[in-house]
Amino acid sequence: MAGVGILVDLANNGAEAVQMVIGRHYDAVLMDIQMPVMDGYEATQAIRQDSRFARLPIIAMTAHAMASDQEKSLAVGMNGHIGKPIDIIGNLTPRPPLLNRRGGELFRCYA
Repeated sequence: MAGVGILVDLANNGAEAVQMVIGRHYDAVLMDIQMPVMDGYEATQAIRQDSRFARLPIIAMTAHAMASDQEKSLAVGMNGHIGKPIDIIGNLTPRPPLLNRRGGELFRCYA
């Protein structure tokens, strides 16, 4: 991702991801669903409990690609769902923008 100008921080688990969001500024969060200590669903709910992060785009990043998985991601407060594997650098073709719950554009996804 650094090759296309995206700076990345990695969390070792969901609890660490929550602390990173609380302690730093992020434009968006790609949240893995399957993490130790606290999964991505729980981490997202914890982040959303703080009103400062109500508008922070949190995108599920998972190999779970069924419609029910996407619905669960949205239900816990995520703004979108991206299936793995992701090839950010391999093909920089514009995709439709991810939209927030009010229909406004969050950011464009290039993958």
